[in-house]
Amino acid sequence: MKKSIYILLAFVISWLFYNQSFGLNALIGSLLIIVATKFINTQLRWKPFVFSSVALLLSALSVFFYSNELALTAFWFSLGVHLFLNNQEKLSFVTGILSSVVNWLLSFIFMLESFFIQKEQGTTGVKKKKKLGVLLYLIPLLLIVIFIVFYREISEPFKHLTNKISLDFISWSWVWFTLGCFVFLFPTFYFRKFEALSTFESSIPNTINRPIKASFLNNIMNLKTEYYSAILSFIGLNILLLVVNGFDVAYLYMKIKPVSILSLSESVHQGVANLIWSVVFAIVVVLTFYRGRLNFISTDKTLFTLVIVWILQNGFLVISTAFRNYQYVENWGLTYKRIGVYVYLGLTLLGLLFTLVKILKHKHNWHLVRQFTWSVFVLLIITSLINWNKLVVQSQFELSKRPNKHLDCNYIYRLSPISLSYINQANDLCPEYSERFLWDTQNFIERVDKRDWQSFVLRDYLTHKKLSGEK
Repeated sequence: MKKSIYILLAFVISWLFYNQSFGLNALIGSLLIIVATKFINTQLRWKPFVFSSVALLLSALSVFFYSNELALTAFWFSLGVHLFLNNQEKLSFVTGILSSVVNWLLSFIFMLESFFIQKEQGTTGVKKKKKLGVLLYLIPLLLIVIFIVFYREISEPFKHLTNKISLDFISWSWVWFTLGCFVFLFPTFYFRKFEALSTFESSIPNTINRPIKASFLNNIMNLKTEYYSAILSFIGLNILLLVVNGFDVAYLYMKIKPVSILSLSESVHQGVANLIWSVVFAIVVVLTFYRGRLNFISTDKTLFTLVIVWILQNGFLVISTAFRNYQYVENWGLTYKRIGVYVYLGLTLLGLLFTLVKILKHKHNWHLVRQFTWSVFVLLIITSLINWNKLVVQSQFELSKRPNKHLDCNYIYRLSPISLSYINQANDLCPEYSERFLWDTQNFIERVDKRDWQSFVLRDYLTHKKLSGEK
């Protein structure tokens, strides 16, 4: 039953994706993989199955809606999550994705091993002996082919007969693609578990417990030295960050000194990356000091208070930078890079939040990695369902309606072809791009017309309908 489903699904996936782009086929293929997983996995647990299935379906929907880079990224990650979560659920996101990737990369080797060396099971389920499975048929087939070559040279009538046998009806590109589908789907049916990853995950608890294991840092510093070093470090860092936040309060919120557009642009473009790295480094510093024994100093709350205040100050700095980016968007409109700034700042704030929880609850550092990476995955699924292209174009048009504001025609026309239906009205605002618009529109309509139903993308269909004047 399992092998029959495997073979049938491989041929169906090949039919859905051969010579096609991603679209409706991703949604149908995901549904088939989910159904197949439910049938073949006898040890399936309900919660991981539901979570991974919902994530896979949502990402497949985003591919069906938009089929852009963000949607495809979410789709591939969801496939990896669905693969490991239904076979080795105790892995975290990081180790689980690693397990899925290794299964895919080595699936051809695992498949050959499974086909050539089959273990015969006894009635009691005990492995009795090994036998060569595929070789039973492969060796005779190879011998027949070899002797056909010999006999063609010996007998002229036999050579004439074999010349009449034509294999032109076989599409070898389809054959190789279908074989690739078999290789890709093999881990879905015959997942190879890596016990080393499970051992690694089980060896790290969520909460730090006593006694604290010896480490390199513990050996070079005693507890008293490390404690007072942390005190002095966080006093200095809090004072330094207080000065930085003080300037932000004065310039951004109290309007003591007006911020020009040029300085705002510089602060956004040059400051965001440095801010993110500074916060990441700040989190690393906190995790280093609170990796073990400092969590259990209960006689003095000074260090604990200093660390909490520093985390909150970093959070305020992130919020100030987000407000600075908001001012930039208000003046220059929404772009993909400015959306990216919000996303990166949101992830940075999320990292600070998990760090705060780690300090309050005495959580292990790896627990923070587990929770943060799962949160990033969920955020990836959610953001892939949003039509960012439409938001960017509409923001640019709304900005152009203000006094002394002009539409950035060059940026608008550098967006994806899907923007064509939104920028149709830009011909009056950007007359120098009218010929380019007509050319891009015609190319887009022709590309969509050539697609089969498997590659159907909803956003492309609606755009095609608007541009071609259909009702």
